[in-house]
Amino acid sequence: MEVKKICSVGAGVMGNQIAQLVAMNGYNVSLVDIEDRFVQGGLNAIKGSLQRFFVDKGKMSQEEAGAVLGKIKGTTDLKQAVKDAQVVIESIPEDLGLKQRTFKELDELCAPETILASNTSTFMIAAMGSLVKRQDKVIGMHFFNPVARMRLVEIIRAAKTSDETFEVIKNLALKLDREPIVVQDSPAFIANRILHVIHLEAAKMLEDGIASVVDIDKACT
Repeated sequence: MEVKKICSVGAGVMGNQIAQLVAMNGYNVSLVDIEDRFVQGGLNAIKGSLQRFFVDKGKMSQEEAGAVLGKIKGTTDLKQAVKDAQVVIESIPEDLGLKQRTFKELDELCAPETILASNTSTFMIAAMGSLVKRQDKVIGMHFFNPVARMRLVEIIRAAKTSDETFEVIKNLALKLDREPIVVQDSPAFIANRILHVIHLEAAKMLEDGIASVVDIDKACT
């Protein structure tokens, strides 16, 4: 399946950065959220990011930045946002019930061939997609903040994720100049599971009086 349009659900920190990344790589993007103020906030964040990190640093002309912005359409209409989209990437708050309801609604609104991906950093993909009919088209695509600089993308395969869905998302990550790694469905995946261990060990060292907060932070940095 050729990906031409991507829908980014959620215009917050991760959602607007993902929208910016895919637009910079030539894809048409719809950025959708539940209120216009969130959509406008996301669009303003993208505009500011392009100006500060690309135009002002000579990495992009003002015209090129304008062309990127022209590929992103903001809306509060989910049905309109997912129309003609081959891939939907969800980046709404980390609330399992909310994500399940959103995926169910996406399943009802999207074309049968549309892939439903999640940028979750916490929940199992199978649990999030448990209410949808297209179980084979549910997958995780976890970016890291800041999206423009962090090249790693965790691609999470649920038990029923099809090979075709996996290949489309893996190829999309490569076309976005990201470094994909493959993870079988599990809570927190790879990077965050490792990070949790570091957090716990740092807290234990502080509790045991081995070092101060400042010095533990310096060592980690």
